[in-house]
Amino acid sequence: MTYPPRQGPPPGPPYPGRQGPAFPGQQFPGQQPFPAQQPFPGQQFPGYPPGPRKSKKGLVIGLSLAVVILLAGAFAITAWVAPGFLLNKRAKVAAVPDNPEEAKATAAKFFDAVRAGDAQGANTLLCASAQAQLERNIKDMIAKSVDLRVTGVSGVPYAPIVDLSGRYDGGKPGQATVMMAHPSDGRPGYCLSGMTTAMMF
Repeated sequence: MTYPPRQGPPPGPPYPGRQGPAFPGQQFPGQQPFPAQQPFPGQQFPGYPPGPRKSKKGLVIGLSLAVVILLAGAFAITAWVAPGFLLNKRAKVAAVPDNPEEAKATAAKFFDAVRAGDAQGANTLLCASAQAQLERNIKDMIAKSVDLRVTGVSGVPYAPIVDLSGRYDGGKPGQATVMMAHPSDGRPGYCLSGMTTAMMF
């Protein structure tokens, strides 16, 4: 936009030796008034309609959808791959028939190995979750000449409890209760998942 050239000094208070209007808004003779100007922000030029306001709705929806997809993917990986907390680990052993007599036989085999001093044979009958806890007990039972026999089985079919009694440490009466479970790797049969005993080692 061009303006006509100014004539005379700009308006303002007079200085010594200066002549002209004393207040803004006054004009010099022959000067044309300037057209009114709009401020810069939101300034519109003649002949151009105001531009449409851009909506951020699409951006917000897109980002929200991306976050939901990422969270769903992370959940799926942790639920079914690693560590797989939604996997039905019991489903692997569901085909294994629950047999309390087999649980009794496994417990008897464990204490036969202890009686024979075969720590390695006894360790193979432990569940993976119980190995750290019961390996030391096996050594103590071998050292004290534990000789226990199965007296009964109780509990629910998939986690039977086997009771044993007998002698240890030169003839002292001893008792133990062992908890049985199916191996976590899906092998058939039972393993020892825990043990309580009244024997002093």
